[in-house]
Amino acid sequence: MNDGESLKEAAAREVKEECDIDVDVRDLVKLYEYIERDKDDAVKYHYIVFDFMAEYRSGELKALSDARDALWVDMGDLDRFDLTDAAREIIREGFVMR
Repeated sequence: MNDGESLKEAAAREVKEECDIDVDVRDLVKLYEYIERDKDDAVKYHYIVFDFMAEYRSGELKALSDARDALWVDMGDLDRFDLTDAAREIIREGFVMR
């Protein structure tokens, strides 16, 4: 986040930077915390992820900066992708909120 930037503003900026589309960021779907430890029980990764529901406004979806790929997916096709159970759950919760 940039100084003085709200979470919603940061989310919209990140989507623009990574996928080149403009979105209207809506409600928080879920706050997700992930902690991974190494074999010695030391913290290897610690992420706090804020997942928001957003509506597409404009732009052509494409992968930029640190996104490896970007595509629109029908909800019925989610199981074709290698997603964690948590990611599937969050996507489905956001879809229900629309």
